[in-house]
Amino acid sequence: MVSKTLDELIDARGLSLRELCKVAGVTPLGLRKIRRGEVANVRVATANKLAKALRVSVRVLRASLPKG
Repeated sequence: MVSKTLDELIDARGLSLRELCKVAGVTPLGLRKIRRGEVANVRVATANKLAKALRVSVRVLRASLPKG
């Protein structure tokens, strides 16, 4: 299976970045840093929130994150 990028997961759910931040309870700055690979290790709690909002497993989410 080819892993999707984080942006592809977001697009697949039809969410805007602002909507994802609101649903997941993360800041726009935090999400921007994650998307750009500026965060070496995403906190477990943040990964769980994003995975839940995107309706994917944490494992799928982690595979989609850029390597920082």
